[in-house]
Amino acid sequence: MSCELHHEEATAESLAGLEDILEGFSDAVYLVDRDWNFIFVNKAYEKLQSRDRAQLLGRNVWELFPYGKELRYFKEYDYALREQVSVHFEEYNNFNGMWVSASAYPVKCGLAISFRDITKEKLVR
Repeated sequence: MSCELHHEEATAESLAGLEDILEGFSDAVYLVDRDWNFIFVNKAYEKLQSRDRAQLLGRNVWELFPYGKELRYFKEYDYALREQVSVHFEEYNNFNGMWVSASAYPVKCGLAISFRDITKEKLVR
């Protein structure tokens, strides 16, 4: 076995392990490449957005959710991707009536994004 092959196997195992970890998150998590195409979606994201990952993977996030460009999402995520910094913000999405707490983290292939519904918390305040 060559070192290159061993490295590829280790990378594949690491990726599979990472996907297992992200699937266990209660927050919605997704990854996009540098062209804003979905490359990973966890079960919590599918549930929160009422969309199957098969409808999302390989598709452009802004084409599927164009209203996101009108809200703070695009500005924050674009900044995180361009500047290679993490961002965190809260935003009310009037298209689905939901407050979210969102974070984005630059990763080698693009951006990892997580968010959770905080509507109940906001209504209590």
